[in-house]
Parts: sequence; C-alpha cells; structure tokens
Amino acid sequence: MNFRTKEQILMEQPSIERKIEYRGNKFKLVNTVHDLSKGGFEDLTCYTYRNESEEELLLYVSKGKIVLVE
Repeated sequence: MNFRTKEQILMEQPSIERKIEYRGNKFKLVNTVHDLSKGGFEDLTCYTYRNESEEELLLYVSKGKIVLVE
C-alpha cells in the first residue's frame, strides 16, 4: 500500500465549507471519505452533504478541484 502523510493529505485538500447552497437548497457536510476511485479518477475525496429533506449531494474532489457531482 502507498500511504500518504498527514501533511500531504492536508496540502491536497481544498477548503471545503461545512454548509453550502446548491440549486436553491441548503446542505450541511455530514461525512468525508478519502482515497476513492470513481469515473476514471484516482485518489478522490468524497464530501457528503445532506439537506433537511434528507437529499444528499456528493462532491468528489481531486487535487483541489471538484471533478464529479452526484
């Protein structure tokens, strides 16, 4: 396995807001998962947001840029 140091992880992660507004709905950050692969991208971080009606918004981030949104 290829392990990254805490410093590497912190340098690679963008500043993510704990609360965001997306398409008129307000979402709150509820979970973060590191080192995922999806859609041909490697080393992704997935930020899971949820609004009051339990809808989820998933942001997949690679090297400080959002690459996928579900």
